[in-house]
Amino acid sequence: MNYVKYNITIINKHKVELVGWPSCILFANPSAIGTIGDIQTLQGALTAGECKWIVQSKCQQCVHATMLKTKCDSGEVVGKRKQRSDKGKKRA
Repeated sequence: MNYVKYNITIINKHKVELVGWPSCILFANPSAIGTIGDIQTLQGALTAGECKWIVQSKCQQCVHATMLKTKCDSGEVVGKRKQRSDKGKKRA
């Protein structure tokens, strides 16, 4: 799962959102969290149902799409792609 571009690849594309993420843990890929205690906290929140995936309503989808468009229009980086290593070079 692409946690770096979560707003675009997960919320916008699949119309689902992860709610209830523990506030003491930085939102990141679970394999990049680092400490066992944080992983156990996240796992506990998931099994208890405090942290869960919800399907967005049409209204929530529209609000999210508008927010992304506003960020793009203001020049804020929403989802930056990795540059090619051969950018600007002639290719065969």
